[in-house]
Amino acid sequence: MYINNENVSIEYERLKSLVDKRKTEFNIFINKLENETSWLTSPASTKFHLCMQKGLLIHSVGVASKTLIAPFASNNLLLRLAPPKLRNFEPDYKGIK
Repeated sequence: MYINNENVSIEYERLKSLVDKRKTEFNIFINKLENETSWLTSPASTKFHLCMQKGLLIHSVGVASKTLIAPFASNNLLLRLAPPKLRNFEPDYKGIK
């Protein structure tokens, strides 16, 4: 789903409703975030991508939505989206204990 100004509030509420573990702590945190900061209306940037009201929310909700569906996507969505250089990445653990 493409997140935009028209559907961000609906998807944001849907994502919040998915929280079931540590619900009390989540509600305290989200209440503070929503009522004591400008996070719901702030731009994601001052000059670039999503430099508009609710830009940060649109970006955050979009990332959260994609992150939740990624494990269920066919053909490993994250690998298909990764640059070719990273698709066959093998970590180098030399010197790490």
